Amino acid sequence: MFALPDSWNGPDSRPGLLYELGWILLCVLVFGALAVFDPFFVDVDPTTETLVGSLALGGLLGVALVYLSVESERVRGFWDDFRRRFVVLFVFIMAMQGLLRFLPTWTVLSTLAACLTALPVRLVLYWRDGRADRE
Repeated sequence: MFALPDSWNGPDSRPGLLYELGWILLCVLVFGALAVFDPFFVDVDPTTETLVGSLALGGLLGVALVYLSVESERVRGFWDDFRRRFVVLFVFIMAMQGLLRFLPTWTVLSTLAACLTALPVRLVLYWRDGRADRE
């Protein structure tokens, strides 16, 4: 049983797009706050090389993740199994905590760049799919 309606799964679904954009904006807010306020053990002190590298890595990750999640039926079908989804998300959460502990600057800036890149990419893919349906 899914919490979201099946009609939200398509790349051209407006409620699905708004739902995804909401999560992306929440991610931008959280990682932006980590970058600005440096709470707890997160100390973001970027050098020029770190900033350029993490922005490039985050940009590539943002484009790749959004494109694969929207365009690939195989990737979208991967999430149908609840156990697989739980294991992957659990490993992802643990990996992010480890990265935040040992590479806080790279993790925060790369994730922030990935989320900021994902916003326009997702909008372009929605616009392209919606436009193709109208023609």
